[in-house]
Amino acid sequence: TIRHPAEQNNCVLRNNVVNGLDVRGTLMLRNIPNKMDYLSLLAILNEYCFGMYDFAYLRKDFKTGLNVGYGFVNFCHTDGVLAILDNMANRRWAGHASNRPCEVSYATVQGLDALVNKFRNSSVMKEPESSKPHLFVTYEEALIQGSIALVGTQIPFPAPNNATKLHRSEESKVQYGLYPPHHGGNAVAHRNRNSQYDHGNP
Repeated sequence: TIRHPAEQNNCVLRNNVVNGLDVRGTLMLRNIPNKMDYLSLLAILNEYCFGMYDFAYLRKDFKTGLNVGYGFVNFCHTDGVLAILDNMANRRWAGHASNRPCEVSYATVQGLDALVNKFRNSSVMKEPESSKPHLFVTYEEALIQGSIALVGTQIPFPAPNNATKLHRSEESKVQYGLYPPHHGGNAVAHRNRNSQYDHGNP
């Protein structure tokens, strides 16, 4: 299969991870069954990489209440990436009728700081808890804080720090939804329509 250069760059190659040639840690998980909810996805992640990830986000279609088929997870170290490759990549989702296996690739936005900066000023942070990105305590952070009991617990997402970006995100939500119209498209038809999707995508 011939891939677009950008898509090739986002391929997760196990040998590169093992040999330290690729140390990226933010993954996109595709083909998530639409009826799977956020807590179910966390349960799967915790089965294979509990305490290894500090960010997780399952995108949702607000009109149907179902997820849109993909989500994101960030790992502090490549051990978490390998855990996903070895236990989830190219495997079917247990307990779901879908025949489409989990596909794993690197997200465009990489790293916890970049993810926080992207979402803290997004209108998606005003949505219900199950529709937001969340942050978690890793083993490493728990050891620093001196309490192993903190591993896997959710921590508050930083508050908005840019009123202009937040306002722009909220306006975009109302006027265009997730995707602005292409040039030549009917922009009027998109205005004043609340998006059925959330408003963030690494």
